[in-house]
Amino acid sequence: MKVLAENIPEDCRFKGYQNFTIQKEITYKLEVWQAPDGKVIPAKLPLELNGQHFRATLKAFATTLYARGVTQPPIYELLVGLGFEISSGKVNDILLNEAKQYATTSEEILTAGLEEAPFIRVDDTGAKHPQKSGYCTHISREFFSYYKTTFSQSRENFLSILRKAV
Repeated sequence: MKVLAENIPEDCRFKGYQNFTIQKEITYKLEVWQAPDGKVIPAKLPLELNGQHFRATLKAFATTLYARGVTQPPIYELLVGLGFEISSGKVNDILLNEAKQYATTSEEILTAGLEEAPFIRVDDTGAKHPQKSGYCTHISREFFSYYKTTFSQSRENFLSILRKAV
């Protein structure tokens, strides 16, 4: 699939195409132009790809498995077994990037929930992690729930969670 470069000045020279392949299925041929000053102007990938060599469905599949308790090594082995050319590091990157997006969304949910709720319910629970006690704070109301894992069960910790949301 050819992708045309945009806003190319008239005095630029066409230099060919740069291939960007999505899992052996789709190859984007990105136009590459060069300005007289030597600056290279490539075509841009569609925004939904976000520079990734994997579709959103593969990312969703991997993160769903992880959310259901499947660890990274079996996810990697499954994807390779299904024919995907992917490294274990890329599986880790996919899961970390999705976790960052979930964390951002979670903070937005807490902020919106606190703005609308006349009151909230709060609870926390502890769990032992290697050589350290961890705590999960739960804040909710009828239409939202928020969870935050920290290593403190103090009042200051709870207040800092609330302060970040408002």
